[in-house]
Amino acid sequence: MITAYELLMSAPGSQAKRAQIAFKAISAGRWLNAALALRNAADEEEDKSGNWAVAARKLAEYCERVDQKYYEYLCAKAVMLNDGCGLRDNKEEIL
Repeated sequence: MITAYELLMSAPGSQAKRAQIAFKAISAGRWLNAALALRNAADEEEDKSGNWAVAARKLAEYCERVDQKYYEYLCAKAVMLNDGCGLRDNKEEIL
């Protein structure tokens, strides 16, 4: 799989800003934001089946999986603290 940095450096001119947003979101641990930016960039790309668009979608899927694992970790931590697991009720608190 291509790294976020490699994807940013190889982004077509029309998608450079979205790739930069995704790169910064990944750096900050904002996995869902990164996935959204990557999916939007891939969907807007003229050659939707091109190498860059396919790589952007794969990285978006990875970001979504990491976010899910992070959520599961937070739930487990909340349960261990006997606090319940209603974290996804308000995503803004996590992000």
